[in-house]
Amino acid sequence: MNPLENIGEELRSLGHDRRELVEKILSEVDQGDRSTSLELYQQLSRVSEQAMSLMQKQKEIIDHEIKNLQ
Repeated sequence: MNPLENIGEELRSLGHDRRELVEKILSEVDQGDRSTSLELYQQLSRVSEQAMSLMQKQKEIIDHEIKNLQ
């Protein structure tokens, strides 16, 4: 598998994790559980940072490939 495929797989997995965390956060907010909501939000923040880092790496790889075409 090439690096872009690996990144794509990781992004899909992180997207799934993010979706689950958002659903859990909304559920906890509805139940009024502030501490669990904040804990889950911190997890969501970490997962989001990982996804953004991977997207930046993906962009850099694509930028490099495009420059090689010129």
